[in-house]
Amino acid sequence: MKPIISVDFDGTIANVQFPRIIGEMPGAIETLKELQKHYLIIVWTCRNGSGLEEAVKWMEERGFKPDTVNANPKESLEMHKSLIDEYGESRKIFAHCYIDDSNFGGFPGWDIVRQHLLGEKNE
Repeated sequence: MKPIISVDFDGTIANVQFPRIIGEMPGAIETLKELQKHYLIIVWTCRNGSGLEEAVKWMEERGFKPDTVNANPKESLEMHKSLIDEYGESRKIFAHCYIDDSNFGGFPGWDIVRQHLLGEKNE
């Protein structure tokens, strides 16, 4: 199974004046497409209902379809089936890396994410 990255939408993938999506955070979609070749991508957001539908549509219009949205990927659930059967499914998303504008120290930008996770710079 590929490693998993959880990515926030508002302020990380998209520049917003919540709930309005203003545009893309520089390099977000291009970097996410590249990351998806090596990682499973979960978009983890507080959006729900029509706001969530709008965010998913916005990403898809730009050519990015996350592996899951607000849910663990089926591969992860299958791998942890015995724990889930014993303790129940957690609401917490499991990922090897969490990318969020609310990280301690703030969001470093997609160029730094690309360098760290793919070993390359945006051109």
